Amino acid sequence: AVIDDIPVKILVTEIVLHMRFGYADYDGIRRALKQHKVAVEQEHFETDVSLVCRVEEERSEQLRLELMDITRGNAVITKNGIIMG
Repeated sequence: AVIDDIPVKILVTEIVLHMRFGYADYDGIRRALKQHKVAVEQEHFETDVSLVCRVEEERSEQLRLELMDITRGNAVITKNGIIMG
């Protein structure tokens, strides 16, 4: 049928997360972000590492838990200016 030939586009809700963590956790964080298909939009290297990322909303809580595990609870992760967790 003609309707079966129409391309379907799946809409995914994305959110922006801001995160801050120590340099020692950078490699582990980057691996986790790649695994969760996170788009890193900004990186700042100062006293700590700060990232601004875009992630699918449905993945955000699992990602947060994994990042907190990697950083032993020391990461600060915010969504819309509110600390997650």
